[in-house]
Amino acid sequence: MDNQYIVVEGSDFAGKSELIAKLKEHYESRGRKVTVVREPGGDPIAEELRQILKYPKHQLCPDAERYLFQAARAQVLEHVVRPALERGDLVISDRAYYTTVCYQLGEFTSSVADQVCEQTYNALGIAPINLILNIDYDTFLKRQASRGI
Repeated sequence: MDNQYIVVEGSDFAGKSELIAKLKEHYESRGRKVTVVREPGGDPIAEELRQILKYPKHQLCPDAERYLFQAARAQVLEHVVRPALERGDLVISDRAYYTTVCYQLGEFTSSVADQVCEQTYNALGIAPINLILNIDYDTFLKRQASRGI
């Protein structure tokens, strides 16, 4: 399998969506089939889990939240990403494991996060290219304000 899997990571307002759109346009203009996914989400079951995670009706304990993120990831990797890679598509993901580590597993050190990420993708035989976007705080605030948040 040709592992053409690009993950665009970064905080809110870092420019992930814009970069993903430009990457998709670039590769498609050269005749490449591109599949775009997001995490959490990207498949009907993973999208339902995303709704639970984003808008919980009840308080989730930290372990439950971690497991739901992992379940959503397993679902999209198995049912969307792997089949797309097997077809020869380039897959571009809006967030993936590193964002989960930052938001949900903050107590992990980066070396532990790297090990867990490696184990997750190795189990599926997927080797993502991770692009991590940084944004300075002033730009973050300006972009946040421009969206009325």
